[in-house]
Amino acid sequence: MSNQKRLQAGIPSGGQFSVMTRGESAVALDVEQPDTEQPAPAVLGDDLQPISAAQARRELPVGTRVQVVTLYWEDARPGWNEHLDAPDVRTITKQTPYEMISTGDVETWTGRGSHLEWLGHRAERDSTGNIVISYVDGTPIAAFMPIDADDPGSGQIDVQVPVMADRRDARGSDAARLAGLAGHHHESVRALVAANPAAPPQALERLVRDPVDHIAVAAVRNPSVRSRVLDLAAHSGELDTLMAIAENPRADGSTLVRLMDSNENLVARRAAANPSTPAGALRQALRSNRSAELATSIAANPSAALDILTYLSHSRRNDVTRQVAMNPSTPPKLLTQLASDDHHVDTRSMVARNTNTPKETLDSLARAVEPFIRQHVASNPAARSDVCARLAHDPHDRVRRAVAANPSAPQPVVVALLDDSDSAVRGDAAANPNCPQERIRNAAVDESHSVRCGAARNPNCPQDLLEEMAATHDISAFHARSNLESRAAD
Repeated sequence: MSNQKRLQAGIPSGGQFSVMTRGESAVALDVEQPDTEQPAPAVLGDDLQPISAAQARRELPVGTRVQVVTLYWEDARPGWNEHLDAPDVRTITKQTPYEMISTGDVETWTGRGSHLEWLGHRAERDSTGNIVISYVDGTPIAAFMPIDADDPGSGQIDVQVPVMADRRDARGSDAARLAGLAGHHHESVRALVAANPAAPPQALERLVRDPVDHIAVAAVRNPSVRSRVLDLAAHSGELDTLMAIAENPRADGSTLVRLMDSNENLVARRAAANPSTPAGALRQALRSNRSAELATSIAANPSAALDILTYLSHSRRNDVTRQVAMNPSTPPKLLTQLASDDHHVDTRSMVARNTNTPKETLDSLARAVEPFIRQHVASNPAARSDVCARLAHDPHDRVRRAVAANPSAPQPVVVALLDDSDSAVRGDAAANPNCPQERIRNAAVDESHSVRCGAARNPNCPQDLLEEMAATHDISAFHARSNLESRAAD
């Protein structure tokens, strides 16, 4: 959704509305024009100067008529809540030491200034007296443009809030620009650079040492970060940064071995579960006096060798055997051994979830007394068709729901579950990709909102039906719009 579409509300009668941000040209919406010369755009955000909360209250007293412009649309996912992003004209109804601006929309809060709190926010005034409100990290939220009593509001707004252009560039792919923004004075800009896969190595090397912890963590988690940078950060990072490095599969083996020896248990356990940690280091850890602390994490490591998993499968600790049962690398023979009644019910339930579990073992687990074990079998894509058909008649609705949501459930089973007595079961069946399209259409007008939402979530829902559902005010419209957006992205 373009910025122009997002800001289309508040168009003066018979006129145009457009928005310009720094570095862009104004693009007018396709609205019929009168034969009159259009006024110059109203400038917003020029020469911003910080002001206090008290000063903002004085300059925007109760009764002031303002045009409210949401500035957070640059971060919004298209279509997520369109009414948040349209400028509109309102009157300020209240100011308190705790409430920044109240515009009288308590019942239907729209994010355009109603009950914004001063705590954690900052205010700035531009050269024409407009007030811009931002989060403490510099992210702009909204602007309040005072207008006269008979002013309908500006049809064109030239947004010149500098940080907005910087934030857009921080999402871009210009390496030189990103390197410069890595030292930006607003942490919100640096955070965007840190998370940008296009950020150059020198920018990430700087950001992993950022004094703001969440920025350093974002840089460490960046898919483009180099192992050398991670190794440097591991020598001086804060706890959250060290944990993020220990989780990163791009970290060098020697770095992970060092982190597994850390006195910080949270760091050591993450390194033990990292698939890039050398097998020799895992074996050594199991022979050390820290084996009790690290065994569960090693059991969860998807790169753990067969001898390690076999050794851990004999543990007397349920938390260890449970992780072995969950591990995607655990071979079928070992999973069958863990499915025996000798093991704890939690371990057996994780065997029921594992797609490596042999079909014969799943068939046996589907007859377990415990309903949550049957539920995990019912959700397992590896379960046989006859097992799914049997579990579709289970007395527990959560077991039937698991069958209904299983993408491997055969179509006759899914169709049968569309007539289940439980609406949640019917909703999951309506969302199943094996549900026939004619039954999806029936589900879209079901009396239960769970079923209607299930139809809207179905990846095979007919396009025309999705568009029709997205245009309604029904709760299913949200799921229909999300489905349409996913298809457009593909």
